[in-house]
Amino acid sequence: MIHKWTLPLFLIVIMCFGAVRSWLFISWNGHYCTSIKYTSQRYSTSCGFVGWSTCYRYRKVSYEDTECCSGWTDLGTLDCKYAICDGKTNPVACNIVYSDYFVKKRNGLIVRNSGGVCNNPDVCSNCNDGFYSDKAYCRACQKILHCNHHRCTTGTSSTCHYCEGEYTEAVGEYVYDRWNNPGACDEVCSWRSTGKRCYPGTCSGLEKGNGLLSSCQCIAGFSGDHCENIEDEPVITDNMVTFRVGEGTTNVIKFPPFPTDLNPDFKDTVWTNFKDYTKAETYFAALFKLRPEVGIIPQKPSYIDQFKFGIIEGYISITLKRGGDSNALTENCISASEDQPISANYRCAKNFTLAQWGLPFQHNDRVIFLAKVKNGGRTYYIDRDDSNKTKYYSLNGKYLTYTYELGFDFIKPYHCILSGSCQDQPLDVPDFTALKTVIITWSGWLDDLSGVGKYQYELFDLIANGSENLMTGNLRKGPTDLQAIVSEFQITFPEPGAYFVVLTCFDKAGNFKSTRRILLFDDVSVVSIQHQFWNLVLSATKETNYSWIIDRPSRIHVNWTNRFINERHHAMKWLNKVNPNVAVTADYDDMEGERTINLKTNVNAILAFHVRYVIMFGQTLIRQRDFYETANLLAEETFISEILEDGERINIWVRAYDAIRVYVDDFVYATADSSPPIIQNLWLTRGSFLNVAVHNVLELNAMTIEWELFDVHSGIHNISWRLFDNFTNKDFLHGVEAVPPQGEAETLAACGAKYGSYARGANCYCTPFDGCYHKHFQVKPDIKDNGEGLIAGRDMGVHEYDYFIEITTYNRALLKTILSFKLTIDTSPPHVGVVHDGIAGSSEVDFQQSLTLNAFWEGFFDKESGIMFYRYKFAETCVGKEYFVLESPLRSQTFETTTTHASYTAPKEGKYYITVAAYNHALEHSDLVCSDGVVIDTFSPSVIEVEVTGARAIPGLVKDNQGNIWVLSRDRFIRKVFRPTQACRNKATSLSFFADLPKQRHPNGTIVDEYNDTVCDRYSGAPNSLGGVLPSTHALNLVWRVINGSAGIHDFEVGLSSTGASDDLMTFRSTNQHTHHQILHPNIQEGEEFYILLKAISKSSVTTVKKIGPILVDTTAPEFSGSIDVHLSGNHLIAIWPAVAFMDSEDIFALNFECAVGENGHTTSILNYHPLSSGGDCTLTSNPTCTAISLDSLNWHLHGHHEYYIAIKVTNTAGESTIAYSSPYIHDVQLPSLGKVLEVDPETHDSSMPTPLRDLQDIDFQDNRKWIAVTWSGFYHPHLDILYSVALGTTPGGTNVRNFQSVNGTSATFEGLNLNIYQTYYVTLKASSNSGNVIVTSDGVMVVQNGMNFGAIIIRDGIPCNGTGLSSKNFSHHTDDQRIPCQMDIDYQSSANTLHAYWTVPDNMKPYTTLVYWSVEIREPHLNVWDSFTEYEELANVHETRNGQLILESGRMYRSKVKFCASHFCGQPVVSDGVIVITDPPVSRAMSLTYTEDGQITVILEKFYDPDIQNAQEARAAMDHYEWALTDNSHAAKILSVWKRIQDSAIHNLNDTHLSFIIHLAKSLDFSECRLLSIRGYNKVGMWSAVSKDIKDCSQIDPHWIKPKIVIDVVPQKPMTTAGGVVLDGFGQADANLLPQNGIWAVQDQDYTPYKNILSAVWPTLRHRVYDWAIIEWNVDEQVTHFARTELILENPCGHPNAITCGRTGTESGDFLHLFLKK
Repeated sequence: MIHKWTLPLFLIVIMCFGAVRSWLFISWNGHYCTSIKYTSQRYSTSCGFVGWSTCYRYRKVSYEDTECCSGWTDLGTLDCKYAICDGKTNPVACNIVYSDYFVKKRNGLIVRNSGGVCNNPDVCSNCNDGFYSDKAYCRACQKILHCNHHRCTTGTSSTCHYCEGEYTEAVGEYVYDRWNNPGACDEVCSWRSTGKRCYPGTCSGLEKGNGLLSSCQCIAGFSGDHCENIEDEPVITDNMVTFRVGEGTTNVIKFPPFPTDLNPDFKDTVWTNFKDYTKAETYFAALFKLRPEVGIIPQKPSYIDQFKFGIIEGYISITLKRGGDSNALTENCISASEDQPISANYRCAKNFTLAQWGLPFQHNDRVIFLAKVKNGGRTYYIDRDDSNKTKYYSLNGKYLTYTYELGFDFIKPYHCILSGSCQDQPLDVPDFTALKTVIITWSGWLDDLSGVGKYQYELFDLIANGSENLMTGNLRKGPTDLQAIVSEFQITFPEPGAYFVVLTCFDKAGNFKSTRRILLFDDVSVVSIQHQFWNLVLSATKETNYSWIIDRPSRIHVNWTNRFINERHHAMKWLNKVNPNVAVTADYDDMEGERTINLKTNVNAILAFHVRYVIMFGQTLIRQRDFYETANLLAEETFISEILEDGERINIWVRAYDAIRVYVDDFVYATADSSPPIIQNLWLTRGSFLNVAVHNVLELNAMTIEWELFDVHSGIHNISWRLFDNFTNKDFLHGVEAVPPQGEAETLAACGAKYGSYARGANCYCTPFDGCYHKHFQVKPDIKDNGEGLIAGRDMGVHEYDYFIEITTYNRALLKTILSFKLTIDTSPPHVGVVHDGIAGSSEVDFQQSLTLNAFWEGFFDKESGIMFYRYKFAETCVGKEYFVLESPLRSQTFETTTTHASYTAPKEGKYYITVAAYNHALEHSDLVCSDGVVIDTFSPSVIEVEVTGARAIPGLVKDNQGNIWVLSRDRFIRKVFRPTQACRNKATSLSFFADLPKQRHPNGTIVDEYNDTVCDRYSGAPNSLGGVLPSTHALNLVWRVINGSAGIHDFEVGLSSTGASDDLMTFRSTNQHTHHQILHPNIQEGEEFYILLKAISKSSVTTVKKIGPILVDTTAPEFSGSIDVHLSGNHLIAIWPAVAFMDSEDIFALNFECAVGENGHTTSILNYHPLSSGGDCTLTSNPTCTAISLDSLNWHLHGHHEYYIAIKVTNTAGESTIAYSSPYIHDVQLPSLGKVLEVDPETHDSSMPTPLRDLQDIDFQDNRKWIAVTWSGFYHPHLDILYSVALGTTPGGTNVRNFQSVNGTSATFEGLNLNIYQTYYVTLKASSNSGNVIVTSDGVMVVQNGMNFGAIIIRDGIPCNGTGLSSKNFSHHTDDQRIPCQMDIDYQSSANTLHAYWTVPDNMKPYTTLVYWSVEIREPHLNVWDSFTEYEELANVHETRNGQLILESGRMYRSKVKFCASHFCGQPVVSDGVIVITDPPVSRAMSLTYTEDGQITVILEKFYDPDIQNAQEARAAMDHYEWALTDNSHAAKILSVWKRIQDSAIHNLNDTHLSFIIHLAKSLDFSECRLLSIRGYNKVGMWSAVSKDIKDCSQIDPHWIKPKIVIDVVPQKPMTTAGGVVLDGFGQADANLLPQNGIWAVQDQDYTPYKNILSAVWPTLRHRVYDWAIIEWNVDEQVTHFARTELILENPCGHPNAITCGRTGTESGDFLHLFLKK
């Protein structure tokens, strides 16, 4: 049998007892530790069936073991004294061998082992120098750059005790400094080439030794890390070059020309025109010195040994350059070197023989002198790194090259004007001057080789000396030399005269050329006028002494021959020809300018005539021209191209200039008058009667002749009259006389004063220049002694005989006018006729209603002179002759007429007569004739309340003139409203035809009772336009009422009208005086609008017509009948149709007409529908019968030989249309059709592709500023070729950018433009054919740019304010209006799904902001970083947007981002300032209170905050305001006071999280109950939370702050009910067991009760048997119960004056009271 055993796992431990025994003999160090250990032990036991077998098992046994403590070992010595560091023991413990770190000692020893001893477990000590103990190891210190020997105690505390390059600690013996900063090795100035030796210079800045490299400062003039670079060149202190001929002393040239000129930059060439030099002598001296500011050279550091500097080399050379060849002669100077520089003066002198150069010298040979020196030297230093060897570094010096050049020039200088290369003047002098001292200038003198060296000038005078020519006189100044850089000099003339100046130009080699200029000086010049000659306007007439122009010439001729002279200039011949000068060649003589050597053209020494003129009309300037020079000096005349209007005067000034521009002016004028004088109103007069042509007596001297004569342009010169007859066909003179012109007045006022007493008063006018005249003339012919006037014996006339008066006059321009007047003599009066009352052609009137009287007459005649006029008078009686005498004062009460009828408006009713008299042309009247009279009765009847049976109206409210309100019913009857409300009045419509509406009446005629005002709720205002709708036309029944006067009604008549103006539908019919009438089958069509005319006729024929309507029968669509004809009138197509062609019987309003043009009878392809217009021979009327269509308005021109149709569309008010088409119109002559012009993208436009194959899109915007591309289509002519030209402008049709230019094809590109941003450009296309052209302008393209700045647009969050504000709604007395007023830009909102934004685009940006894209961004909670929240959404061109489908996170800020675009060109996005979403009320915080008994509460409140805003500061900033109130137990109920806002000014911010404020109560509080202060905090979106706190701790016991009242107000719990159990609102029921005897009362005092019938109270703390009580009514202002009140102490409560009722309780159980109130 096999047993499977489960055996435990044992640890087998073998114990060495021998070792245990040996421990007993070892001395212990104390690093031993004892521990209990376990081992397994084998033992045997019975096992198997009934214990018959033996089994071996193991068991766990413990023993005590002693060994080395942790961290120690015995290393086999049985002594635990060896410490272990990281598993190692001495001597290998602690040490680390470094390959990248070592310590270098001053003796050169290098240590890489860290060393150290492990004396304690994992603790090393005694580390090598340069290493530190770090637990189980000694480790290397932190490395310091360039440090040999580090020391440290930790890994980061390294200091350096020996740096690289440190030989000793003496200054200059080390490379790195370790004293200033022990933790570093900072390189200082030293001997090393890798650093800075810094000499000559200084290193400073450290307390010990040399300074850091950065402090190296070289002395002035040296630079570089080692101060090895010399910045300054040496200087040459002296130099000279001398050229000689052999050893001679003549023709010697030395340079530099000035021995003191030591400028090394001097490289000018010295020139000579001598060619025979043979020898050159040269010399120079040089020196190199330190700059003066250096002073003493700094002390050398210990590593610097020597410093040497100066001139180290130099030489002289002279070189001949001839053509392209050079030949140099060179000599080295004294020796010097870098190691031996010369620091004193360096001198060098060398002589050269020139024979080898091929003498003599030639033109343009150059000899170059060159002196060259270089400075330099060495600095010696000690190299400590190379066994203190002395080494050097060279000073990098500079060369100085000193160069002179001798040039040879044998050609004279010249002036550039002779070669045609310039316009400069060789010599510029004033040709004529009055200045005694003048500036002479010149420019343009050239010398191609050596250049100009100097100038020289001389001044000579010119004299005639008996000759016609001027010749050279005396030298008055010079010769004077001027430098070459000078281009002017000043010269003073000794006296007036003619002079010339000679200027000589010398080149640098001595060659010269001369020029001269002629001039005239005169500072006392005088121009004179020769009075024996005249200045004349030859266009004027000689007869007027050349002062009047009468024939309107196109040019005005002025002449002044020999009028002007300069006598001295003329006599001295200063303008005559000048003889040549031997020193000046002809090509350099004076041939330029005003004065040359030739004769100066003049007239009497006058060089120019200037003319100025001014055209005046009186004091009014018409036009003028300032002085201008005449074209021909010698002609001494001018022609002025002006046409003078009559009355205009031209004032002419002629100005004569002499050579000095001295002038004299002469003046002349002429006046224009081409029109003769005017004679008018020539007639005879009698008293006040004018225009009399017949004389009434035979005596000729009894007549008065009058006329008006005037000439407004020139005035009157003379006048005469003549009286004659011509009966024998030959003038027979009766008289003649000259009349004064009636002028001699300067002003209109003077004329009025002078002629005011003349017949008919002053009648004056003024001429522009010749004074004022009286134009009315009156002559009474008579026989005079001087032979003028009537001729004796011929002063009597003959009856019925004709005579003539003739007036002859001349104006001041001597233009004549003659006017004749025929007169007749008639001495007999007219014959009488008959006078009738009434109007001609009608019966005699005896009775009328109008105050206007009419009369007519007939039968009056005068056979000799005829009837001239009639006079009449209306009166209540016939009048006598005294009213008709011509000069009678009563005559003004009569009226004059030339007709045979008259009218008169009487002032009142009554009977009137008219008296008439006829007058002949001799003003003699007939006998008087009077009518039989007419009676006036003016009463007018009135028709009212017209009932149209069956007519319908739209019901509503109407108002009469007195403001009464009526209800208009559907049957057109009205009924009055009784006491209407104001709202009812506001709805009512005022009707102009109110009196026409019938009132609702009872059968007996009485008016139906009034409505009450509730009827107004059912009606609105009635319409005020339509008279009614008639549903049937088979019969028309009318009933009306009339207001009549005493005269009574003669009759009524009824008519029908289509317009209300006349009875055109049905003529007036009599009703036989009835007030009702029936019209059967009136001729009214369905849909027709008509009016009912009711005429009332009084017995006095006073007629009134009442118009009822319009009345509409039915509705039909517009109808067309007839035809439409088309013809061409000018540039218009004219369509004509009959007036009744278009009708609509239903529509009461005017029809709307439109027209269109098409190619066939049913299209509008040529021109779409548009309103009718006038043009050509068509004039629109209210009922159109024609229209004109301008050919320019068509989309394209009409084609020749094509048919066209005009469509007329007529639309009624309902919008239904009827279209009628014209007969075909065939157009014989046509222009090219109008097409479309499109701007296209200049970047993508391919003009080579045919237009039909390209997808063209008209662009409105582009960003290309150099090109504009355009294409067009639709321009067509069926017969002719079309040529295109395009233009470009900034306005439609404009060409200000590019004028029209011809193009081929159907596209073009304007290139090379410079277009302005935000400017719209228009392309205008002209399509031309032989029949004419058409011009079409594109809709324009604006130039914009991507990335436009729209900073002027402000994006605002929220909804735009509509300006209405919040309503004036009254809020509860327990709360303020907490609604948030509209804000221009909100910062907070409560909506979590909607964002609003709006903006305003400035007007100037609207054209290029046609597209708007909107997106939303969200801000990171703690960063001002914005992320995209929504994609851009296109809004088109709007100014506000809203998205209500968002999911917004509370506490996050969102903003709108708007991108404005013009097509696909977009600007930089504009963003709003953002809005924070707040969806939750704020979190309320803790509050502490301090109350004082004077009613002051000091509050410290932890600021509320928004729970969703993550930024704490922003969360608190979301609060808007706080408010407080007093409560009795909580902030949610029983508010004791009104919520009061805490003003911001009262709040003190204690810190970021707390604030404080003080509440001043009106009184101290009553603490008979618990009083709480509640604070309510509102956030920016109007949500609130509240916190409350006991003002005094209500739960405190010692002391006990709450002291209940003795008498406590109680509200019963039981309401009063009826017997049926119905609760009575406001009534309470007494509780008999309200307070049991000696019971405890636990309910607080009540301040308010819902019952009005009962008051209850308890006094549970009192223990008395009987109580007196009273109910006292308190004052209104003291009803606030939470304030402390003075306790009432009353001996007798019933005695209080405010006691309502009082009484006494019965027993002690009466500790409560129920009192039922009666009010």
